[in-house]
Amino acid sequence: MNEQKSLLKSGWLVINDIHVRGCVSYKVQDKQEFEDGSGRLEGDWKTHKTVKSVVEQKLLSATHYEIVNLVADLGHTMSAGIFVVESKKDELQSALLEVRGRIETYNAKSQHTSICGQMIPFRIGSDDSVVGSAVWNHAKEALEDLRTAVDAADIKGIRAVLSQRVRRMGEMLPEGKGKKLSAAVKTCKELAKQLKRKASGKSNTLPDIDTSTINEAEKMVAEVVRNIGSLTPNLGGRLLDLD
Repeated sequence: MNEQKSLLKSGWLVINDIHVRGCVSYKVQDKQEFEDGSGRLEGDWKTHKTVKSVVEQKLLSATHYEIVNLVADLGHTMSAGIFVVESKKDELQSALLEVRGRIETYNAKSQHTSICGQMIPFRIGSDDSVVGSAVWNHAKEALEDLRTAVDAADIKGIRAVLSQRVRRMGEMLPEGKGKKLSAAVKTCKELAKQLKRKASGKSNTLPDIDTSTINEAEKMVAEVVRNIGSLTPNLGGRLLDLD
């Protein structure tokens, strides 16, 4: 498949259907509701919180976080799921099997809480315009926020976007386009590093860094997003067999 038709690297979109049943309950007491005269309803009440086991509830939260990250650490997280490229198939299979085992082990030992559900992987082709649109729009929004942070010399803002939203996004894109995004990320990392040096007093000059890679990535992403809008939705996928 040529570069023009490839919107992203083929792989799996892993749907996170894992949820927890904790041992915390809430009870509303002395509830009062009234209108403030403008038709708006306001309320005043006390909430009583009951926890059967603080230790187990904390363990539940920690275990749930660790389980999800077994897969999340392999790819790019979107609201629809976690996108993992095809080259990481073996790692994904191992992670999904470990997720299953960790859930079974936790539920066998817990008394008041449980972890339910599973992570469901769907096969995604490189020409999938639906998932491709989601990935590229994520890239567009991330670059817009990154540009705002760069222009404001906002170290925390730059690092937040880099660590949470574009950390592995370059891996999901076709080779040439992925390199352009990765180059922009590298530039922003260096910029944040130099800004921190100046803020800490280790440097007295503003960083003089070529930001053309960011400009190129912005233009590339904007063009792809425009082109995807004219494509006919191309759906397709199948489960990754763990047996």
